[in-house]
Amino acid sequence: MITIALVDDHVLLRNGLAALAKAIGYDVVFEAGNGEECIQNINAGKIPLVILMDINMPVKDGFETTLWLKQNHPEIKVLALTMVDDENAVIRMLKNGARGYLL
Repeated sequence: MITIALVDDHVLLRNGLAALAKAIGYDVVFEAGNGEECIQNINAGKIPLVILMDINMPVKDGFETTLWLKQNHPEIKVLALTMVDDENAVIRMLKNGARGYLL
């Protein structure tokens, strides 16, 4: 089974994506409202295969969190899931370790 985590500060979007993911057979390991919560979950042993990561979040944004994941858990695949349609943001996320970018 593919395990995923959702990291986004928009609760309704996050909950909707979690419900959809569960409905099609994915195991949602955790949901987090910012990068710091994501790191706390991972440090607690909740290790997903894939993380859907927003970019703009309070406390710790997607850029910082993705870089932390690349340095500490390179086995976790990060997909940027955002409304930020900016070439520089795409490039920065990919350089920080994201495997893909979904608008």
